[in-house]
Amino acid sequence: MSEETKLAKFRVILSEISNWFNLEDRALYGGIFGKRINDYPKKYFAFQLESGVPCRPSFLDSYNSNAYITLLQKIVGNYPRDKVTAISDIDQIIEIYKRAQKDDQANPFSATAGKSKQSRNQMMFWMLFMAALDDEIYNNELDSIIDIAYCMDFDEAMIRDWCRAVEYVMQGNRLQEGCDFPCETLEGARFFLHKDSSNSVLELLQ
Repeated sequence: MSEETKLAKFRVILSEISNWFNLEDRALYGGIFGKRINDYPKKYFAFQLESGVPCRPSFLDSYNSNAYITLLQKIVGNYPRDKVTAISDIDQIIEIYKRAQKDDQANPFSATAGKSKQSRNQMMFWMLFMAALDDEIYNNELDSIIDIAYCMDFDEAMIRDWCRAVEYVMQGNRLQEGCDFPCETLEGARFFLHKDSSNSVLELLQ
């Protein structure tokens, strides 16, 4: 299989995962506000500054020689590189997360309530996914990624779920309705399997 074909298949996989993570947003912004599905605001693997400019971990620029990492940033991020603000350190990432968390708490019934958790959950998946794709990212950045996870209120069981989800996808499986991905945590069941939070604990983890 040629490298071009591999990248084309990888593009499809990234799009499928991103669409699955944002499925509820598609319904929300396509229904409540009458917008076309392609116009809904994605949350990617980074956050947004108050100005609305997306931002991302600064270490990503160091790995652009990896065509798969570059494609991931393009497909999942879907924003022009010259309009992206790089996050320089863990403190800045956490500060942005905490601000989004406060917005959620202040406006629990708004249409975008829960955006801090959704952004956090996606960001952690894609960062771990990149670490699985690139040995240099794994060796150089994994400790920082795990530090970010703990600062964004992940516990050990959640981190295991997120790592298992990356492994599940890397093995050729798809996160989709009815898939056999096992979740250890309620957060994992809600994020990866779209289990409704009104279900019982046993139903969520089945």
